[in-house]
Amino acid sequence: MTVVDVIASLDAWGITVSQEQLSRPTQDFVEALYCACLRQAAQLDHNLLKGPVQELLDSSQIEEKVINIHVSAAANLCPFFRICTRLL
Repeated sequence: MTVVDVIASLDAWGITVSQEQLSRPTQDFVEALYCACLRQAAQLDHNLLKGPVQELLDSSQIEEKVINIHVSAAANLCPFFRICTRLL
């Protein structure tokens, strides 16, 4: 698709964009365009997804912290096991 085709397709959905916005998109533009397409294609409002997405991100951070705790614990046990093997 050409830029003109993309602009025409988005315009058919009632989403007005310029060639400049497409060639040099900002973060705000991309987010707004994504939300508008999400609303058009799936009848979803991005505000409805904020809670579940944040919960998912929070849970992934918890899992990462748990993994870090296990790695740290294993690293701390290595010297202990070396000492124990010397005593045997």
